[in-house]
Amino acid sequence: NNGFGNVYVSMGEYDKAVSLYQKALAILEKKRGPEHPTLAGILDKLAALCMELEMEKQAVPLYERLVRIREKALRPTHPQLVISLNNLAESYRLQGRYAEAEACYLKTLRINEEVHGSEHPSVAAILQELAKLCTSQRKPEEAKRYQERASAIFQKSVEAAEMKSGAESLTLEL
Repeated sequence: NNGFGNVYVSMGEYDKAVSLYQKALAILEKKRGPEHPTLAGILDKLAALCMELEMEKQAVPLYERLVRIREKALRPTHPQLVISLNNLAESYRLQGRYAEAEACYLKTLRINEEVHGSEHPSVAAILQELAKLCTSQRKPEEAKRYQERASAIFQKSVEAAEMKSGAESLTLEL
């Protein structure tokens, strides 16, 4: 069922894909239990499809289960866990569940800072998400602080790339 779900997604037949993913999920749940790591792939695809179809309300419990499963099955800094947390945060944000979104974003921020350092572009990307969240909550000063920190990180990253490639590569010869 999972394979056919992928085919239906590629053909743009999203309702059929959702139905097949749900069936595949139900079968795996019966065989393995509701929190088994083998459910992660289908939960991820189904939740992402729900988000794509603007069905955030249905996506949230799927992402919550996915995060629980990945927290048990993976190391705390595993990239798949970080992505799942970020996706859960986004689905919370879109539903107006700002406190829960902020908690997820802050957790992904801590993990990214631990793994990559505080000046990494992935940290800046999360800071931008936090800025967006603060804007939604009408917290302009906090949003500004997050955005300024993100911009500074991105600027350093661009400058480092320019230094690495050499200034001569930035000129146009006529």
